[in-house]
Amino acid sequence: LVRVGVAAGKSVSALLTRMDTPLGLTIGNANETQEAFQVLAGGGPADLVECTLALGEEMLVVGKAAKDRATARASLQQAIESGAAAELMERMVAAQGGDARVVRKPELLAQAEVEVAVKADRSGFVRSLDALELGLTAVAMGAGRTRADQAVDHGVGIQLERKPGQAVRAGEVLAVLRVRKESDANVARVLGAYSIGDECPPEEALVISRIDGTKTES
Repeated sequence: LVRVGVAAGKSVSALLTRMDTPLGLTIGNANETQEAFQVLAGGGPADLVECTLALGEEMLVVGKAAKDRATARASLQQAIESGAAAELMERMVAAQGGDARVVRKPELLAQAEVEVAVKADRSGFVRSLDALELGLTAVAMGAGRTRADQAVDHGVGIQLERKPGQAVRAGEVLAVLRVRKESDANVARVLGAYSIGDECPPEEALVISRIDGTKTES
């Protein structure tokens, strides 16, 4: 895509980010939207915040709206802190015929009423978490579809309570599944997506490299 954009005479760049572990703490439609609103309000998980700021920096610099990444990040943080980011999201929702109140009151979003906990079967550290398997599990529970004619339940999803690098004891909650009925919750599959070991894994950078159309920066 970078090559296509450059060939068309456009300024294009891309960030290569880690995708082996879910970004943020939620999987599903309404709960991921709620998490995005949290970021715009100055909260949200650290990795999701960092990814948002990194992509925002890139957009402002490539679009020549900021002279460098430091200036771009400062501008983004100011938009969040002043409330301008959330206000813009409210206008975007309203412009598309939606209820803009959900930005400030995310509890208005759909949410499946049944919660099923996935508990650790041993103590240790979360070594890895299979993002693809969790995504496929969410789809199987109703949060996505495999055919265009299937319905999507926006209230179904997964809330992650532990991610790689965090300690956990046997019996503690790793994730919470939000479903319409308990039989829809695939606890074994979500538990299988977790790898728990005795040693804490090394911390890895979220952004692996950057492609600017002519070279790759690591």
